[in-house]
Amino acid sequence: MSVMELLTTRRTYRRFAQKAVPQDVVDDIVEAVRLSSCGANRQALRLVVVQSPEMVAKVQPLVKWAAYLPPEQGMPKADETPTLYVAVLQDSSAPGDLSTDTGIALANMTLAAWDKEVGSCIMGAINKPALTELLGIEVRWDGQKNRVNLGADPADYVVVGGKEDDGSIPANATKPVLGTAHGPFTEIDPAKAVGKSLTGVLQDNTKVQTTCGYSLEGTFYPEDGQYIVLTVTNNGSAAQTVTAGRALTLGGFEKFTSVDIGAGETLTRAFLIADDAEELESTLAFGVYAKGVSGLSDITVSLKQYK
Repeated sequence: MSVMELLTTRRTYRRFAQKAVPQDVVDDIVEAVRLSSCGANRQALRLVVVQSPEMVAKVQPLVKWAAYLPPEQGMPKADETPTLYVAVLQDSSAPGDLSTDTGIALANMTLAAWDKEVGSCIMGAINKPALTELLGIEVRWDGQKNRVNLGADPADYVVVGGKEDDGSIPANATKPVLGTAHGPFTEIDPAKAVGKSLTGVLQDNTKVQTTCGYSLEGTFYPEDGQYIVLTVTNNGSAAQTVTAGRALTLGGFEKFTSVDIGAGETLTRAFLIADDAEELESTLAFGVYAKGVSGLSDITVSLKQYK
């Protein structure tokens, strides 16, 4: 089928044949999420595929079917229940609003399934705390936002582009907190890198204009130079937020202070990498996002390593 045929023939199904979903269909569903568009290339969604009949049966009581329909219409009978569940989790330690990313991924999943003539139903009424416990995921339940959190606790973390309850846009710091350490990286005064020898260039006065945010990362080895220096100039009229952090090997994100810079301002951040840093822990990630739900990032970025 063409894409338009898939869109016009796809439906929500609440009655399912009692046979296993073929593995190639499951693989396509997972691949469809991997290929989904996402803000700032955050790739902050995680999947838990439930396939065994025993686990599928345990998940079934934790979902509520079509509350707006009479039970005889909305609730599948014992011989009509799903044979596969795919739980979509949001890693909220990543910056930005993940709702749009999740919606895109869910659409891709259902289209990938229907391309193989497998119907599906997107479920939102779920006993999420119980499901989290059942699936054995080491996560935290965020009752305020009604979602699962993976990774580091984001309590001290301002979501770029988000809003406070009164509708105002939250403010981040105006300068980094020097001495903050995550893994082998410590944020330091950029003056300490002045006069050092340049050993690597990831970006050199790169000009960027985007409404989707800008992200970049690099893996840094101490033998190539202990100093990593990021410079961002805000060429536009909208305030920008500059983030920095380190992805954890088993998921999650350790985040340095988010710093806001105004129109015409330049921010330089420097990080010292420990001599004994290992390859798997030596990646730093950076992001630049316009303040507010939407806005233009008009910036110039440099990311260099010194010894």
